[in-house]
Amino acid sequence: MSLKGTFAAATIAILIAFGTAFAQSAASTKSASTTPVKKTLVGKATYYGGKGLDGNETANGETFDHREHTAAAPKTIPLGSTAKVTNLKTGKSVTVRITDRGPRVRGRHIDLSRGAAQEIGITRKEGKAPVKVEVTKLPPAED
Repeated sequence: MSLKGTFAAATIAILIAFGTAFAQSAASTKSASTTPVKKTLVGKATYYGGKGLDGNETANGETFDHREHTAAAPKTIPLGSTAKVTNLKTGKSVTVRITDRGPRVRGRHIDLSRGAAQEIGITRKEGKAPVKVEVTKLPPAED
């Protein structure tokens, strides 16, 4: 075999190895969920909960605490995800964990715990604000 033929065979072998590794890597990162992940939402946020909901179980099984930075989001954002929520009026942002499902009111996109809502300037009196929700981290894939 000539030097040119040896080089071509080695190049093909490397490309096949990288292609196989890439395909395996892509397959292992697929989520078991068939619901497409919505990475950015723009809409209205409200805050939910207060002392009256403390102690209730959330959709992911955690105990709700209104002081934590958590949120209820639609099924397009998996439970256990982390999201950055920015109040478009104030420019303030907060990072929340998605622990519950909601909002239960039409036209709203995310319900923030009281602690998270206050962090970005959503008051009880105002009750809601325009926000941008950016998913920053998805939960680990289940085997």
